[in-house]
Amino acid sequence: MKRRGVTNAQLLIALIIVVALGAVVLRGIYLPDDRATNTSDETIYPYTPIVKEYKVTSITQDKQIVPSGEPVEITVMLERISGDDPFPVTLSISGAPYETRNITFGESDHVSTKFIVSLTTQGIYEAHMNDIRSSFEVREMPVAVDWISVSPRFAEPNREITVTFGAANINHTPVSQEVYAQINSEGFFYPVQLDALGSMIFNFTFTRYTPGEYILKIGDEECNFTIIDTDPYNEEEEFQWTPIEWNPDPATWNMTNILPPEASSIRLHLPVPIESIIGNRWAGIGGIGLHYGGHI
Repeated sequence: MKRRGVTNAQLLIALIIVVALGAVVLRGIYLPDDRATNTSDETIYPYTPIVKEYKVTSITQDKQIVPSGEPVEITVMLERISGDDPFPVTLSISGAPYETRNITFGESDHVSTKFIVSLTTQGIYEAHMNDIRSSFEVREMPVAVDWISVSPRFAEPNREITVTFGAANINHTPVSQEVYAQINSEGFFYPVQLDALGSMIFNFTFTRYTPGEYILKIGDEECNFTIIDTDPYNEEEEFQWTPIEWNPDPATWNMTNILPPEASSIRLHLPVPIESIIGNRWAGIGGIGLHYGGHI
């Protein structure tokens, strides 16, 4: 049987079929150039990552000298530059990350956060976040402060104030060290020497000029004192005491007269500590007379 060759018509039909199948396979596939020249209604935006940026404005701690094992409170102030909450921040101590947390600014661009750090090894440490740093010292404290007092509790500017405190030896070995004292944010050292079994009472004096309330801390003990304003304003010419005519109450025959308007209505019950009574050229204590209740 004689085989017949492929005719031109058959080749043409086969070519048409191959081209049609290729169009089906390639339909809907975009090459990079096709994507760039897409003319459909779809809008294509490039991806832009959200940048969260902040800066540290200050780092402070509540004490410069920290007894071994005791916590120190470190306050970090931050300012938002860009981005939305939350912001992850990390506090490092002497180069090593100590704590990471998320910070929320909310409606404000400024916020503060407090870290509690407790270290046992003696040495000088540096707390830092970004480029802002602050340092503190951890010390062994073999001396324990048991109690503290100040006298007077109310003093005029530049008047000497005496601080008295009791200290005990914890390790029962002779010790000579400086205890750290702090008045508000100002710190200083006071030398203490104790024998092996010793506990002693120490005292020192200081003065303050600016009126206000103060807190004194030595070790774990604290107390407060006040510098009074002795001359808030000059009322010597504006106010004059007026004499009062005293007559006994006809019902009780006691001096129960109504207090004059310039007098205080505070009752004084004796005895009282002398340092609790404050007086200057405008204020003092004056007898009004015996009242029905027996007080003056």
